[in-house]
Amino acid sequence: MSRTGNLQLLKAHSAEEDRAAERPLRFERIDGDEAFLRVAVLDTSCLTDGAIAAMSSSLDEQKKSVAASIRSAPHRGDFIAAHFLLRRVLEDSLGIPRKLWTIDATEMGKPVVASPAAMSKLRISLSHTRGLVAAGVARGYELGVDVERTSTDATRLAISDRFFAPDEACYLRGLDPGAALNEFTALWTLKEAFAKAIGKGFGQPFHSFSFTLSEPPSITFFDPALGDPDVWRFWRAPYGRFHLALAYAPKDMAAPRAPVEVLWWKQS
Repeated sequence: MSRTGNLQLLKAHSAEEDRAAERPLRFERIDGDEAFLRVAVLDTSCLTDGAIAAMSSSLDEQKKSVAASIRSAPHRGDFIAAHFLLRRVLEDSLGIPRKLWTIDATEMGKPVVASPAAMSKLRISLSHTRGLVAAGVARGYELGVDVERTSTDATRLAISDRFFAPDEACYLRGLDPGAALNEFTALWTLKEAFAKAIGKGFGQPFHSFSFTLSEPPSITFFDPALGDPDVWRFWRAPYGRFHLALAYAPKDMAAPRAPVEVLWWKQS
């Protein structure tokens, strides 16, 4: 059974509130080498073309090129917003201007800090779905974050029979369609967050581990190569028609636990 650490939820805020306070709500600077774990969530439904263009200016050239190749304007905007949000969390937390960060990826697609080289041990994670993006940054933890829009397509439930663990599929089959779609999305976000955290993504079969939607969620491993499930902790939250999930594990089980800080941010 896995548990959450201490969770600190920072209030949602808007650009108008930023201007009124003359100081935006943001993560405080981290001094020294202390462990931390931070997640920022941005509602992109109200972003203007001008806001997206401003966000794009902070991306490195490789990410700008990827963004330009995305044909769908809404999807392109969410991609830009997610990478901007990641750089904002990095800048706020570590004091290094967002334009100086370069993000690369492993062969399995896990994002990693390429530069500054001194920050390569940080763990980062990104997720974006139409209308919502999230970015996580951690030191001293493995980390995965996922956001998904709750599906209204009942045919998606067939995915659980093919790809989920048998107990998860059985649980979903016992629910009415509306509840099943909500719980399917909750399970999917947890599974994808965990797969991102271990650096394998969809390369890790989703039937090789199973979640129980307890509070906090718990995980069971069916693949011995995954190690000890007790080191893993999970958090999830609904956000309107979306689900957000976080998977994390301390690199040193004997070290003091850092609080999980989650900032909900809405641009207006």
